[in-house]
Amino acid sequence: MNKKISVGCVALALVVACGLFLNYAVNNRQNDNQAQYNEGKVNEDYVTDRQNVPPESSEVLKVEIPSEAQSEIQQETIETDRGVQPNVEVKEFDCSYSNVPLSGIAELSSVSPEVLSSAKRVINNSQTVYMIKHLGDKLLIVTENQNNLRHGVDFVEIALNNGHQTRTTLGYSDSIKDTSDDDYWEYDERRLPLRHIKFSNDGGTEFTEIWNYDESNPIKYELKDSKGNIRAVRKETLKDGTDLRIDNILYDKNGYIKVNVSSSYDGADLKRFTYYNVEKTAESGSVFSEYKDG
Repeated sequence: MNKKISVGCVALALVVACGLFLNYAVNNRQNDNQAQYNEGKVNEDYVTDRQNVPPESSEVLKVEIPSEAQSEIQQETIETDRGVQPNVEVKEFDCSYSNVPLSGIAELSSVSPEVLSSAKRVINNSQTVYMIKHLGDKLLIVTENQNNLRHGVDFVEIALNNGHQTRTTLGYSDSIKDTSDDDYWEYDERRLPLRHIKFSNDGGTEFTEIWNYDESNPIKYELKDSKGNIRAVRKETLKDGTDLRIDNILYDKNGYIKVNVSSSYDGADLKRFTYYNVEKTAESGSVFSEYKDG
């Protein structure tokens, strides 16, 4: 009897022990799952939060525009996270000039107020501005000069440091007059020049200028040296009644082209302008249909 009781107690103890072990294992499994879930939730939240954070900027640029922003030249202060950079210029240029090529307006956008003011005086006194170009420490403006009865082309150089102007004229530039005892002049009934002979100190002919106003003759002006060689010419060629090409050419003593300034028109609109100088190739350039009204 006692032996049966002992065996039953042992069996009951084994059942209880197994039950406790199973319960412990289940609880540990649940705890592990909850920990993994919590860890995954934390990682997910971290990733989500990182996605909502804007990328770090290497530089934050802030420009404060004053109320005087309508003026042509502005001095602004640009603040960045690397410090303050003063005296940064913000410029505006009046683009309403129909006699200035668009490339010329771009050139003027980067000059000082002093140079801009000087350039505007040139523009306002010119019917057509052919070309504007930066050349080192100066600004070159090539303009039409209708008062010049030879080639009608002027070159204005403006110093970038002070806005000082220097004007030169293409070709021979002495004034047309008949007051000199050393020169011989012929005029037509309109007092327009027909012939000019420049005499040398020894009484010989230094050069001769000839003008022509006949529409059938394309050579409107030419200059010949003492040997009769052509040293300068202005030629106007009209095609189809509207396409006009004007060539102003200077030759050296050997007959080679030294300077060529040409322009092509479609009616009143300038289609193309070309300036080539053998001795000053940096000044050379072309403009193609860049005028606002062309």
